[in-house]
Amino acid sequence: MPYPKHRPEVGHARVEDTPEGEAWIWRVQCACGQTAHVPHHHRLDAEAAADEHKAAVAPPENQRCREPLKHRTRWHDWCALCVDQAVLPGFENLTGVAG
Repeated sequence: MPYPKHRPEVGHARVEDTPEGEAWIWRVQCACGQTAHVPHHHRLDAEAAADEHKAAVAPPENQRCREPLKHRTRWHDWCALCVDQAVLPGFENLTGVAG
């Protein structure tokens, strides 16, 4: 699979040593390993970092999955079914699927 699935989650708070002393720290954990090294002192900051990571790894708007419910993908995942498909002639201006 050339495109890994990203599922960033905010872990449980843990007491860790910081330069200021011990503090409750939240970390964002994703299978790609790019997010675990950044400590967050507030859960909302960690959740915002998870959302930022999803936006950073998301495919461009024109390359996102055309049918995420049927293909079981999320907005920030590459879709193995849609990634290499060309748009049919005459349908270039369509942006969504009616359903």
